[in-house]
This record gives sequence, structure tokens and C-alpha cells, in this order.
Amino acid sequence: MLLTKYKLLVFRNHEGSCRSLPFWNGVIPAVTLLLLLLAGSAFYLWSISRDYDSLLDKQAEYDLVIGRQHAELLSRAAEVFSLVGKSRHIKAFNSKLSIMLSFDRTDAGLPRGGPYRRMDGVVPVALMSERQLGRSLHSMLDDMNTSLALEEKIQQEIIAAMVIQSDQFARIPSIWPVRGRFSSPFGYRINPVTRRRQLHKGVDITARKGTPVRAPADGVVVYAQRFSSYGLTMEIRHGGRFKTRYGHLSAFEAKVGQKVKRGQVVARVGNTGRSTASHLHYEVHMDGKLKDPMHYILN
Repeated sequence: MLLTKYKLLVFRNHEGSCRSLPFWNGVIPAVTLLLLLLAGSAFYLWSISRDYDSLLDKQAEYDLVIGRQHAELLSRAAEVFSLVGKSRHIKAFNSKLSIMLSFDRTDAGLPRGGPYRRMDGVVPVALMSERQLGRSLHSMLDDMNTSLALEEKIQQEIIAAMVIQSDQFARIPSIWPVRGRFSSPFGYRINPVTRRRQLHKGVDITARKGTPVRAPADGVVVYAQRFSSYGLTMEIRHGGRFKTRYGHLSAFEAKVGQKVKRGQVVARVGNTGRSTASHLHYEVHMDGKLKDPMHYILN
């Protein structure tokens, strides 16, 4: 049956001629099967294409959601890191007050390393995975709670000590004597004049000649004249423990024996003595020993 031969007659329009096309009986089911296969394949491909487009749309939605979540996580991380910075400033402020009041504080309850170390680590926040960020944030928040609780307790004790020692606190140098550019710290350095390494006994603050120099605490002027390489120099005694010295001045605004208050103008910035530019050299002495003035400046 499948090998039975047939002829298909094809007539031309308006002409009597025709053309015969021979074919076998098996061709019809074969062509029908082929068409069905092609239709099925086309439908399958269309179905897959539709599912793929749907998956792409969902993937785009997920990417947007994940992007928003990641951006929000980064924002929260930045806020936490900002709080960590503020916590550090509070701790530094409390530490200065503790030093000034000879208040013994303990950091036994503070965490060591941990997120404080990770925050300044090698991996930038923006490059952290969400898992890394999540772990860091949880750890940092736990440590911050511990740290802030301890700092709050210490601050309350310091405030209580300040109330008791209010008169003494007024005689502790705690403000910048002049506003300017901090140009040289306390400690060993290469002397800009001699080019030799030696101890810098105070801090240098660059300012224009004539800029007011203010007393950092209540006290009495005990020295006001030219002194060695310091040029015009002033010294103020603040109670029995503290003394401050000001070098390279251009003029005095207070006299020896005069009582001065914190913030009062006592001299003017200059460039006298062994100096390369107009600035103030500022020293703090406690119990006859040199101290880093930055440990006592609160503002």
C-alpha cells in the first residue's frame, strides 16, 4: 500500500496543458508526520521562549530588589561606622578628662580588635559581600553597646569628679591658646633651624603676627620677657600643678603677677627668637614635667 504510485495533475490557468507529478502513497503520512513534528517543535520552542522571557523578567525584578537591599545595607553600614567614629571621639574626650583630673579609668570591659579592626581593614565596605557586611554589623553593634555602656559609666564618674574638683578644673589648661594651623607636634623631630634631631617640648601653631593668644585656664602670669631661643616668652602658673609657656611672641597683653581667666587675651603671636615663621610655641608642664599639650585640649 505504501509503495502504490499516484499522479498529481496540475493544470495551468486559461490553458489546456497540465503537468503530472508522481508520488507514492507513503509520502502523505510522512509529510503529515513531518508537519506535525514541525508544529510541535515550534510550539515547544515558543513555550520555552515564553518561560525564558518570564524568567528574565523575574531575574530583573530580583536584581532590582537585591540592588536596593544592598544599597540599604551599605547605608546602614555607613551609619554604624559613623557611630563607631563618634564612640571613639567620646572615648578620646573621656580619656583627656581622665588625664586632666588624674582620674583612674579602666578599659577592661572594652572589646579588643573585633569590628574596630575590621572597620579599618583591607576590604572596603563597598566590596564586602552581604554576608561579610552582616557579620561585621552584628559584631560591631554588640561591641558598641558594650563600649558605650562603659563610656557612659566613666563619663558619669568624671562629671562627678569635675563637680567636686570644679576649682581645680578651672586651673587645668584645656583650650587652644590660639586659632591657627597645627604645624608641629610634641616629641622628637628634626629641628627646622639646626637640622638636628631633638625633643620638641611643645606644639607649634602657625598664625599671623598679632593673632591673640588666650590663657587656656585660670592662673597668674609668672614670667613675661625675652628668653633664649624662645624670643619673647610668657609663662602662666595654674595652681600648684600646671604651668604653661608661650614662645616667639610679638607682644604681651598681661603683666607679671596679673591674674588671668581662661580665654583671656594675654599675648600676641610673633616671630621672635629662633623661629622661621610667625607661630606660637605652646608648652604644658605638670608637676615640673613636660606633657603633650594635645592631651589637655578639649575644644
